Amino acid sequence: MSSILFVDDEPNILSGIRRMMRPYRDIFDFEIAEGGQTALSLMEQQHFDILVSDMRMPGMNGVELLKKARELYPDTIRLALSGHAEIEMELECAQAAHQFLAKPIAADALVTTLQSAIDLKQALNHEQLQSAISGECCLPSLPTLYQEILNEAASPEGTLQGVGNIIAKDVGMSAKILQLVNSAFFGLSRHVSSPAEAATILGIDILKSLVLSNGIFKAFEDSAHTLDLEQLTHFSQKTGILAGKLAKAEGLPQKQIDRSMMCGMLHQCGKLILASHLKLPYETEAVEPHWQWEIENTGITHAQAGAYLLGIWGLPNPIIDAVMFYIHPSNSANQTISELTMTHIASALISCVSDTGVSRSVEQLLDMDYLEKLGINTHLDDWKQITLETFHTQEAKSA
Repeated sequence: MSSILFVDDEPNILSGIRRMMRPYRDIFDFEIAEGGQTALSLMEQQHFDILVSDMRMPGMNGVELLKKARELYPDTIRLALSGHAEIEMELECAQAAHQFLAKPIAADALVTTLQSAIDLKQALNHEQLQSAISGECCLPSLPTLYQEILNEAASPEGTLQGVGNIIAKDVGMSAKILQLVNSAFFGLSRHVSSPAEAATILGIDILKSLVLSNGIFKAFEDSAHTLDLEQLTHFSQKTGILAGKLAKAEGLPQKQIDRSMMCGMLHQCGKLILASHLKLPYETEAVEPHWQWEIENTGITHAQAGAYLLGIWGLPNPIIDAVMFYIHPSNSANQTISELTMTHIASALISCVSDTGVSRSVEQLLDMDYLEKLGINTHLDDWKQITLETFHTQEAKSA
């Protein structure tokens, strides 16, 4: 049974949590702790899958507790729960908590969040990576883009649009800013899937503080990893662009078009995790597709690793679903034309596109049975043409 630790400094709130969770005793084994020190003492004695902590507490506040838990118990998923946190505390939470929940929270909403986190842990089923991923506060960024955003943020002339545009070009930065803006702290009634829109919501002052003071972005160090991040970034950018165009061509609403673009951008973010923590030699490995080789060497795929991180960060479910199942979309519970569909198709097409066209091997990467069930398998020639026109190949120019 999954174990949850709730932490607060107010006995009345802890009593309320006990009453709220009592009907779910058959699902969760939970403990309560009055204050950070008591929580750490309990964590020394017992393993907890999830830590849920208030932010404003005397002595050791929530941020301090969550940071300590990240250091000592990195496989524990950390959730911040607070009704009145200043913006400074929220920014600090960016390094300590996976998600920020707002008080008051309904029992069903809390249980859904807890169960989603547990489901992700069970789906990953890789203890070493669970600890590594849960301990991550950000994904590494392309060094050139990392320096660009530092320069833009440090400049008196730095603009919101400038910072947002840089973030939108980078896999790691895009994932992190979406985690932040989709937290309950900002009280949005909808999920945000565009880094540029997320930057607008945060504002230039908060963005500069995040970049320059809080260290939520970090540069990818080539010497310490085994992945060509520039190549991955370019592939992800192209996949995102194409996924958006395919979504538009298939008549999806604008919300899904925007999310398809972000799904394409993030769909291979798990490779950053596997390269960073398991040192998989992507730059010397010629076997394609990578997921088969990843399973042979680690037992999991980059899709699983990426979906786990984005899931515990609380990103929208369509993004998690697309990242998790883009290789084998038939395995998803969602069997409708969706962001997953567009990501699956776009990634396959980008893998097979060249100046002379899209090779026939694209059908080997596509789940044709899945596409046939959706009734869109006959659109492949149209998708190829959109791909060629989008990336200005010789065939498109001569048409």
